[in-house]
Amino acid sequence: MHDRILLGHINKVLMAYKNGIGVLITEKTFSVEGAYEMDPLTTVKARLNNSGKLGAILQHGVKPNLIVTLSGKFETKGLDRTPKFGLSLALKPFD
Repeated sequence: MHDRILLGHINKVLMAYKNGIGVLITEKTFSVEGAYEMDPLTTVKARLNNSGKLGAILQHGVKPNLIVTLSGKFETKGLDRTPKFGLSLALKPFD
């Protein structure tokens, strides 16, 4: 198990919107991450660490029980490497 330190701040803007930023420190990495809730159904998140890895996701609730996620990740220090992209559909059970 790795020791880790997580520092964060979440700011609630208006009634439904919130954003935040965090710092994650483990034995070998230092990451800065942020999240922004664009509306109650859409969230954007990003993370950058000290080894130059940048990742971002966009999550959108199409219907109350269906979430679509687009993600991407690449290395800023190795731009010759192929970036990774993903698409995910998640079904949540009905309440």
